[in-house]
Amino acid sequence: MSIKKIDLSSEDYRALISENANTFNSTMLEIFEQRAKKMCPSALLKNYKSKHNLYEPSKIDPRIYNEISNIFFDTVSDDFECIELSPINPFGLNASLTNTNQNNVLSTIRNSEIVSDSSISMILECAYRKKELNLSTINLASSTRLLRTQNYGNGKKNHWCQHFRACSLVSSFRNIKNNMINSLLIQLNNWLNVIENMKDILEIETVNLNLCYIPLIKEIYTSYGININDILANTVNPNFDVFKNNNINLPKVINNVSDIESIKSTKDYLLTIKNSYNYFYKNILSVLKETHNNVNFNLQLNRKSGLTYYTDICYEFEVFFKNGKSLVLVDGGVNDWIGKILSDSKEKCVTSGMGLEYVGKVYKKKI
Repeated sequence: MSIKKIDLSSEDYRALISENANTFNSTMLEIFEQRAKKMCPSALLKNYKSKHNLYEPSKIDPRIYNEISNIFFDTVSDDFECIELSPINPFGLNASLTNTNQNNVLSTIRNSEIVSDSSISMILECAYRKKELNLSTINLASSTRLLRTQNYGNGKKNHWCQHFRACSLVSSFRNIKNNMINSLLIQLNNWLNVIENMKDILEIETVNLNLCYIPLIKEIYTSYGININDILANTVNPNFDVFKNNNINLPKVINNVSDIESIKSTKDYLLTIKNSYNYFYKNILSVLKETHNNVNFNLQLNRKSGLTYYTDICYEFEVFFKNGKSLVLVDGGVNDWIGKILSDSKEKCVTSGMGLEYVGKVYKKKI
């Protein structure tokens, strides 16, 4: 369906785009004030119905959200400062840091936008604290309701919705010495503890930690002539298998050295696979195995999400329920957003999140 636009002169159009925020806001506030005066109460229900997926209440009992969030906060509170975020961010925060289409974020006329990604909101707070308080390492945790305007229909996972609650962790650090690995370990260890504390009430049987080195993934895809945009277009398509669709004869994950030795290939990326697995095993997996020996640790080779969202290293916790279903419960990784905000490439962060909509649906504890 095409959207009709008001026909503006080129001069008026340039003015709306280029004028300073106060001038633009004043103009738009006056327009909306006049539009609101003409709003008929009887039209409200029609408007509510027309975009019901944005306005409707959550289908999850809020007491479930509270119990899961409390488990999350009680588990991570020793390592992270738990904060409550504002429901709005400065306008353009998502688009400028992640290349998110601004149409996927609900913008306001007061130079702000509704929070659609709590990790990015916390990164901005980290940047503020680093600049104003001269802090070096910052660890924050939040449980926040998020709103996104893109359509999650058309065969995508049916538990996805326009607004949802997510528990998130952010670890900001200066990328020197072992700070990146230390921040990753803090997050991974805390998420493993959170999952362990939810294991019984969610009836989780098995947990996989899938670690991914994004430059390796891109190297593999490039060697097969795969356009990264084709993968990004299918990020949320559960029926799209990167390896199957592109005839890539590689294991989807590397669980041990023998998996590498079984790869029948002379491609250059084989050495990168070996080096990546050895690095992860030495610095991350062997450390976590000391306290979490009931978790499967993998080097993931078929990653399709977050390839432009994260840099360097990313991870996911994939859980398998006793009913046979599975879910990527937690997703996270390293990115350079805080470095962009502070114009300092040494500043990095690890961000991660756990959506609570599906968790709420499988929550077994009686409330």
